Amino acid sequence: MAGIEVQTDDVLWRNKKKDTYPGSIIDVEIPKLEQVASKAYKHCRNILEQFKQCCPNSDIQYQYGYPYVGNDTSHHEDALKLAKESDVTIVTVGGKYGWGTSCSTGEGIDSSSINLPQCQEEFLVKLGESDIPFIVVHLDGRPISSDAADKYASAIIEAWNPGEFGSQAIVETILGTNNPSGKLPVSVAYSSAQAPLYYNHSQGSSYHVQTGSPFTRYIDLPHTPRYYFGYGLSYTTFDYHNLQTEKSKIKPFEKIHTSFEVENSGDTAGVEIAQIYVCDKVASLVRPAQELVGFCR
Repeated sequence: MAGIEVQTDDVLWRNKKKDTYPGSIIDVEIPKLEQVASKAYKHCRNILEQFKQCCPNSDIQYQYGYPYVGNDTSHHEDALKLAKESDVTIVTVGGKYGWGTSCSTGEGIDSSSINLPQCQEEFLVKLGESDIPFIVVHLDGRPISSDAADKYASAIIEAWNPGEFGSQAIVETILGTNNPSGKLPVSVAYSSAQAPLYYNHSQGSSYHVQTGSPFTRYIDLPHTPRYYFGYGLSYTTFDYHNLQTEKSKIKPFEKIHTSFEVENSGDTAGVEIAQIYVCDKVASLVRPAQELVGFCR
């Protein structure tokens, strides 16, 4: 890492044969990494530190449950025990994004699966089967795809790689100081076997295939995405009314003006990102089944 002095033992660690996380080929990180990173970025706090700062009168505890890759479930019971004793459980899942043999996603680091590793997926199942309410915070360079999170989680925060003040944004969102308004910029599949999967596919293809087959899905999965492009929840709800267009026909290169009303129909202040999609059903060339042509915050 630029600007960090390299110590002798760091050089020795870099050149020696390293341990890997159980069930994976990913190298275990250098032991001092967290300590060195915290020293280099003193203004940054992890999620636990941020919660303690924002909630000084709450009893906030942490328990390690699993690594970010592999199949090591040996710490599940300790984490489940603390979760059962707690009012609210916040579970961080995902991988480590970067470059190198201790990363699980990044340049030159490929996986056949887009789903959570076994050690994380099984823990979410155990939480759900124990009727423990929990919130999932997903951190990675790719979006979350998890059957267990879908089925059991009370909420999912897709945090991506959030940067130096990511913990503040995450904690303020969970506490309700911030009402989320983000929308997905990608389509999220159930499985890598669905790829390629994107929202603006050609008419008559992908999950708009319409071939008349008796099966409208895979035999073991839907054709449709797990989460659609443009999807995103809030602590409130919005209703759309009074959609109007100024004319029903337009000439080539002519503009058409559309208007509608957006109403916050919930009890919480919020921000909505309105999106407009179109579909050309009579073009002489094959056009997308739907196409985002505008959005406004």
